[in-house]
Amino acid sequence: LANICAKPNILMRKNKDFPNESEELKHLVDNCKKQFCDKVIKWNFTNLTVEKSMAVMPKIIDTLLDLTKLYQQKFSEIKLKSNLMDYDDLEKYMLKILENEAIRKEIIENYVCIYVDEYQDANRVQEKILKLICKPNNRFMVGDVKQSIYRFRQAEPDIFLENQALFVTDPQSDVKFLNCNFRSDKTILDFVNIVFGEIMTPKTAKIDYKGTSNLDGQAKYEKVDDIPPVEISIIKTTDSEEKPTPIEIYRVSKHKNMQKTYSTAELEAFVVANKILGLIGKKIYVPSLKSEKSIDFSDITILLKSRGEYLTEFCSIMSKFQIPIYANTKKPLYEDSDIGLILSLLTLCVNPNNDIELVSVLHSVFGGLSYNELAKIRLACQEEKVTFYECFKSYDKGDEIGGKIKKFEEMLSNLRFDIKYTGLFYALNKIINKYNFKSYLLSKTDGLEKVEKLKKFLNDFLTNNFNKNLIEFLEFVKRNKEEIMSPNFASGENCVNVTTIHSSKGLEFPIVFMVNAGKDLNRTPEDKSTQLNAKLGVGLNFYDIETRQKGHSVVLEAITKQNTDEDFAEKLRLLYVALTRPKNHLFIVGTTSKDFEKITSDFDVMRKNTYLDLIVGALPADDVAKVNSGENVENEKYNIEIISASADADFMEVLEKRVIPPLEDEGKLAKIKEYFEYEYPHRT
Repeated sequence: LANICAKPNILMRKNKDFPNESEELKHLVDNCKKQFCDKVIKWNFTNLTVEKSMAVMPKIIDTLLDLTKLYQQKFSEIKLKSNLMDYDDLEKYMLKILENEAIRKEIIENYVCIYVDEYQDANRVQEKILKLICKPNNRFMVGDVKQSIYRFRQAEPDIFLENQALFVTDPQSDVKFLNCNFRSDKTILDFVNIVFGEIMTPKTAKIDYKGTSNLDGQAKYEKVDDIPPVEISIIKTTDSEEKPTPIEIYRVSKHKNMQKTYSTAELEAFVVANKILGLIGKKIYVPSLKSEKSIDFSDITILLKSRGEYLTEFCSIMSKFQIPIYANTKKPLYEDSDIGLILSLLTLCVNPNNDIELVSVLHSVFGGLSYNELAKIRLACQEEKVTFYECFKSYDKGDEIGGKIKKFEEMLSNLRFDIKYTGLFYALNKIINKYNFKSYLLSKTDGLEKVEKLKKFLNDFLTNNFNKNLIEFLEFVKRNKEEIMSPNFASGENCVNVTTIHSSKGLEFPIVFMVNAGKDLNRTPEDKSTQLNAKLGVGLNFYDIETRQKGHSVVLEAITKQNTDEDFAEKLRLLYVALTRPKNHLFIVGTTSKDFEKITSDFDVMRKNTYLDLIVGALPADDVAKVNSGENVENEKYNIEIISASADADFMEVLEKRVIPPLEDEGKLAKIKEYFEYEYPHRT
């Protein structure tokens, strides 16, 4: 093979060597050249280097195994000393117990039948335990191998598939395929069958979806409002929009022509926000009640493959459109600017001679001083080398500013008194209520989240020892600022849930948005120097001790290829979990600059790099062609809309007009303005 790779033209003489080859075989030959031959040449895989690496690697692996055993021994000693066990220990010690024949026999005789749920997520240790405690004919296992998505926890779907194949041919055993689905609208299931009938095969995922797993919808959903059961929104960008913009010198003359570029998260959040606000108040059918209900925010769930920067950007845009959301993301509580304001206020109770804290509190709802008024306080003090606190204390003019200073000093004095005699929790609640601080927070676009963070901040005083010790509390905050976390997006009960596909497994939701469908599936392993596989073993880089050189080994390449294929199969199963969560409606949103290719073979599936490529590529060829030509698609099973995000249109402006229509009634506008600008005349 190495010789063939050195002369790649041999593989390309298709007319002579493969006169009747199919298109797929041509792809396979090209792919072989790319994946195998290129690496053979790149890493100089010759008989000599391969033999040398195979001779050296066992010694290196033995050393690593010795180190691993030493680590396990030391770690076990620490756990034993602390009287602790982790989950791996529970399995390990269970196996050790079962080595005792008398105990194993007693356990076997004690159970008539052993039932195993979620069997698709079993690992080899768990399978060994089950075999040791079961009789040959008393084991009942339930699972859906299409939903095995915990490979990172050593779950092996092959265990399920091996036993399934064994039980089919064993006259003492039986296999039942439970394909009736009582959750989702039949139209959603028809769409799922179309997609996975093309992409989930014995070659791509070791599952014959068409032959064994087509879903049969049993739930009866009546059509209420004109909402499509399945809708795919494809945001088409240009290649230039997906590449990072080079840094340029800003020129005023070019300012008018400059246009903001939006990230994928922002573009998709605009689309989703528009759709959600259009759904609220419409009706959906609830089969269990045999009636319809109005759509609330809590009926909607947004799924994405993983957390990260995309999630933060996406949720920030949703908050700007005042859509209440809950996302299980966390950030340091004290990084919040409004919590920081409360901390500044508490700091002033201990040390008022802190200019930064003092100015920030004075220019807030607690002080009510504008920047101009703060400047006047500083200019009223003739000396140059003085603190702002000294200027603040020496200001003696009987004007409006002087009145605000007097009220602020009284407020600070009362707060110190209340903290001393009633505790932090009561004192803070009192001042927050007096100054309508919660109303101030609710006036912000992310007000509901701000109030939730404030509640957490206040409740922390009930569960620690700082309620009556302000100095200790401030020291605690200083030491632990980065460790005290709070939900980053949490808007109460009636809110849109934003979560990962992994977290949604086993759950169901009336309306599901699957976003970021155009994200690259990333088939490159995180660690390129070390690969582990349950069947193939350990793969490492080749270290030539004699020449002190490092290189790739054939074993590492083989295991990397095996792991990449297994990882891709799991990503197909993860997609299946996402598309089978909704009951009433499924929305898929993705961004791409490329055209789509119709899937005609397993090889086509393996080449796809995004969920959007897989989904659209699995649809009929006519619909794929329409999408590529920019046409929308509408039929009984699904709708596809093409949204242009080209550089010649202000994408956000277009969507803002759709999401938030202008308020044209001047009378209503005046009343709203009067309400928000109202000041209570008798406030002290």
